[in-house]
Amino acid sequence: MKILIKNRSKIVLSIILILTIVMLSGCFGSNVTDKTFTSNGYSITLDSTFQDAKGEDQSTEMLLKNTNIELSVNKDDFESSNYPDAATITADVYARDFVYDYVYIYVDYYSEPYFYQEDDDNIARFDYQYYVSGELYYCYTVVHKGSAAFWISGFSCLNKNRSDLIDDIEKYANSITVE
Repeated sequence: MKILIKNRSKIVLSIILILTIVMLSGCFGSNVTDKTFTSNGYSITLDSTFQDAKGEDQSTEMLLKNTNIELSVNKDDFESSNYPDAATITADVYARDFVYDYVYIYVDYYSEPYFYQEDDDNIARFDYQYYVSGELYYCYTVVHKGSAAFWISGFSCLNKNRSDLIDDIEKYANSITVE
């Protein structure tokens, strides 16, 4: 009887060891890879779970989604901008004007936008929370000033998932390049 129990223990330990080795070797790892999306001088690297969701929507330059995050990208050309001095202002000035002209007017916001300090005049970042159909969302927005346009990249997710997603959102935001 002791021999049977001893063998059973060895079998269980062997199975645990094999499963640990397989898991550590990546056999059960994710197939998620990086994927770069580009449009008219804008580029961003996300993971391969993101899909183009723009369809026929002409109101945005890009609309990309995965199961947790939605990214809306808008372009405001200097020549056709509502800001007559767009080519001469910083991304921070543009972002603050954008908040007053768009967020305060059209969004059912829950929290005042928070602006992050940037060392680069061509980048501005802010975040805020807002409601859609009773659900609280979080939006992390990055404004880039390019050579001929401002690019507004808004990453949105359910606010309750924010702490789990913020590192990925910041990684994605840091991968943005504009012409």
